[in-house]
Amino acid sequence: MLHALSLLVLWFGALVPAPQSKAKVEFHARAAGAEVQAVVRIKVSPGWHLYAPELGTPNVAGIAASLELSGEGVQWGEPRWPAWKTHEQEFGLDSKPATANVYYGTVLVLVAGRLDEGAKLQGASARLRGQTCEDNGQCLQVDERAQVQSPGTDTLFADFPADLVFAAPSSADDESQEDGQSPAADGFEPFEDPEAKARVQLFTRAVGSEAQALIRIAIDDEWHLYHEDLGKPDAAGQPTVIELEAPGVEWGRVQWPKPHEAPQEYGLEGEPTTILQHDGELLLLASGVLGEGADLAKARVTVTGQTCDANMCMQFKAAVLTQGAGEAALYERAQASVAASATSAGGNSALVDGESNPQDTGLLEFIGLAVLGGLLALLMPCTYPMIPITISFFTKQAAAKGGSRWTLSLVYGVGIVLMFIVIGVVVGAPIIKFATHPVTNLLFAAVFVLFGLSLMGLFNLQPPAFLMNAAGQARSTGGFMGVFLMGATLVITSFTCTAPIVGAILPVAAGVGGNVDYARVVIGMGAFGLTMATPFVLLSLVPGKLSAMPRSGEWMNTLKVFLGFVEVAAALKFVSNADVVLGWNALPMELFLVLWFGVFAVAAIYLLGMIRYKGESGEIGGGRLVSGTVTFLFALYCLYGAFGAPLDFAMTALAPPYSAFQNSHGGANVSSAAARGHKIVIDDFEQAAELARNEEKLLLVNFTGHS
Repeated sequence: MLHALSLLVLWFGALVPAPQSKAKVEFHARAAGAEVQAVVRIKVSPGWHLYAPELGTPNVAGIAASLELSGEGVQWGEPRWPAWKTHEQEFGLDSKPATANVYYGTVLVLVAGRLDEGAKLQGASARLRGQTCEDNGQCLQVDERAQVQSPGTDTLFADFPADLVFAAPSSADDESQEDGQSPAADGFEPFEDPEAKARVQLFTRAVGSEAQALIRIAIDDEWHLYHEDLGKPDAAGQPTVIELEAPGVEWGRVQWPKPHEAPQEYGLEGEPTTILQHDGELLLLASGVLGEGADLAKARVTVTGQTCDANMCMQFKAAVLTQGAGEAALYERAQASVAASATSAGGNSALVDGESNPQDTGLLEFIGLAVLGGLLALLMPCTYPMIPITISFFTKQAAAKGGSRWTLSLVYGVGIVLMFIVIGVVVGAPIIKFATHPVTNLLFAAVFVLFGLSLMGLFNLQPPAFLMNAAGQARSTGGFMGVFLMGATLVITSFTCTAPIVGAILPVAAGVGGNVDYARVVIGMGAFGLTMATPFVLLSLVPGKLSAMPRSGEWMNTLKVFLGFVEVAAALKFVSNADVVLGWNALPMELFLVLWFGVFAVAAIYLLGMIRYKGESGEIGGGRLVSGTVTFLFALYCLYGAFGAPLDFAMTALAPPYSAFQNSHGGANVSSAAARGHKIVIDDFEQAAELARNEEKLLLVNFTGHS
């Protein structure tokens, strides 16, 4: 249910187009020998303004513009921005008027660079970040990229100033400073504002082939530093940006602890809002890959943002070099802080760092799947024989214990839950460990087909004889041990029906990267066992309620057979996973959807009574009529997608990510529906983004992954 609701919310969200950026970027550059001249043209929409790199008065509510240029074999100097204009803000960060530095219309930013020997400008790019605001108060954050267009028009470069040339770093930059903060060879100069309300330290260490960095920011009392994501779109403040560098090290994303949400009396729209911020000691972590020539002794970090107290705000910037490995206890505190952030974020981790947390969201979905599996298992025919056995056993036990059932019933429930947990840990862990391997996916597919055929009645799965004998002996044992073993007996005797469901749940317990997460296994199987145990515990307390339960009959067998069809359909998904990884191209999207249509069409025909098992009457009630109709409509929906029609995003994610039909875009396989009426670019995000900008269209990015 949780998963279905989240899918529904995302589906409706996908129907609402994201706001268009109000600052378009073009990047033009030309080279004369090793010297490079570049012009970044920023077009700000009419009625909007872009904040300048220097915001203005300290209480300005806005995000300063920043420009980053990159390119293999190109060294870039500092951008030279044109003169800005001023814009009066009625309410700044301290609720008082503020004066902001802004740009209107077209803005030309000039940059000089130098090409390394043999390097080319092709592939260079520019990235603009900041904020645009409309004169009436509405604001949008800017994060625009542009690929270089070379050589650019003569008119654009006609007024390029002669004094703007790339200046190579002085050799004196390599000399050590007395304070230990020596400039790096590429011109990096350590900087800390003595008036700042926060101080930064960087520690780095190597653990095997991994580089680890810890960034400590000590914030003054009664002051706070904003998070990397402000939270609400109308929050007024400058996000904190961390830039971590070290020769030969490829750093991953900086991990933040959880911020706290604080009220703001006036946001960017002049209304009360909230913002995400930190105070006190802030510990951040990052890990990276040590490459050839890696030198953590030259690691450095630049932190830019904004510090505020109750009355005013200040621009904050610090650039520091590493101070060595640091104490192990500091890393432990940082790891605990980051881990607590991930745990507390749960399914709402977007509030913390702007990204979903797959592990936490997956855990909630896993628990929901386990509970649903337990409810389905309770409806299976194999569980009903245990009802009279349970009533008889507990009636005798209660008489022997003086009429008390509470303790015995709880022990009975614990026996059921623990037995399922043991199954999950002993049987599931080896499966989960290799859950992402293509061979394992093929084995899962075979097991699901086996389970599906079993549920359809082709054959019965039976537990080993010695377990059945042990279960029989348990019923004759008295006391708490006998009650506990009775719980285990229920698990064993219902194996025929519960094994397919447990087999479907356990693969979902795989952690990130396919690592076994025993806590997830215990929680998931515990939830499954608790769901199954609860009705039996209640029956053991109140035997008279037995008469109120629905009777076992043809409806239970119908449900069992229908679940068999679902298991067979699930097997096709595992085959698809292996097909994508191994590159067989044997199960494209169209064939997958046709097979699903066939499976669910036959299931619908069965539910509608057109296919009958021996002994079945052929008469159907309202429940089977509705279920059969819904199943048949879903089968038609699969066929609809197989013929190239666009599907909802949930089915698009379930179906294989490639099509049986070649298209004209580089010969790559894509959906035939997507190929009609849309320009598709394969494996080149920058080209696709540039195409979308030129045509002023939204860009859909399809991340195709496999495991």
